[in-house]
Amino acid sequence: MKILFLCQYNIGRSRIAETLFKTMAKKSSAISAGFDEKFVNTRYADAAPLVIRCMNEMNLKIRKRKARIVTEKMISDADFIIALMSNSAVNGVVPKRIRDMQNFTHWRIDDVSLRQDYNYGKLLAVIEEIRKRVKKLVEQNDL
Repeated sequence: MKILFLCQYNIGRSRIAETLFKTMAKKSSAISAGFDEKFVNTRYADAAPLVIRCMNEMNLKIRKRKARIVTEKMISDADFIIALMSNSAVNGVVPKRIRDMQNFTHWRIDDVSLRQDYNYGKLLAVIEEIRKRVKKLVEQNDL
């Protein structure tokens, strides 16, 4: 099975989910991508600095790579498409035709990558919430 994790920029939530999934799943693969090209060619093109720090301290290494923009091939190849976004973002960013797909799921997870009011403790709580959801996905679908 192929899992596609999505968030707005692919520098925070979807990268966290992809990394956690790859540590838990034995029979499936995952990739992550975003919809907005805003950070593709900036210093945030890899992953947000606070995300990298938190994940490193949890002994989880986010693979070094540029932020990816979602493609039609990624969507068509995915068995599960999971958007990690706020309610307003999922409705404003994810095209309706994707939201209406049978294999689409929305996990309400607010943006953590660049908000000034997010501190280390808040980000750890978000990572833990994503970890719980990824674990449940893996276990329920024998991935």
